Amino acid sequence: SLYSSIFGVLQLLCLMTAPVIGYIMDWKLKDCDDGMSDTDEKELAAGIKPSKKKRDRKIQKITNATRAFVFTNLLLVGFGITCLIPNLPLQILSFILHTIVRGFIHSAVGGLYAAVNIGLLGVSMLGFCLPAYLLYYRQQLRKQRLLKAEDTKLFMKINGSSKHEAFV
Repeated sequence: SLYSSIFGVLQLLCLMTAPVIGYIMDWKLKDCDDGMSDTDEKELAAGIKPSKKKRDRKIQKITNATRAFVFTNLLLVGFGITCLIPNLPLQILSFILHTIVRGFIHSAVGGLYAAVNIGLLGVSMLGFCLPAYLLYYRQQLRKQRLLKAEDTKLFMKINGSSKHEAFV
């Protein structure tokens, strides 16, 4: 249909959003300083205030990442709102927002994928706890059943009946 074709074509828009998020993530990084230069250290040692004050690179990276994530979350909220409105032509805007959000998430979170994937793997492994418990519980039920069968045999010997009562 027309809308599925539009959605497919708009997926290429993701390639055009990568430079935008790259610009946001690298904003003002070339103006930053990794640490104090030799001149700054000498000036501080002499009690003189350093002549030029540059931004700290780590702080700027955190600031840029925060901006990128806030912008991505705003786009996500817009996407969620447009998805809730039952208007087919408006869904084209939803397609565009979906594609932009997808591009932003893949670009901005690229470095976090390893940590996120390890965390998700750990959480996914917790899903095996229930089957492991069920296997343990099944084994306990089997043991109880065998004990009950042995008790039944014992009671058959003692009182000639499979009832769990004994004469004292």
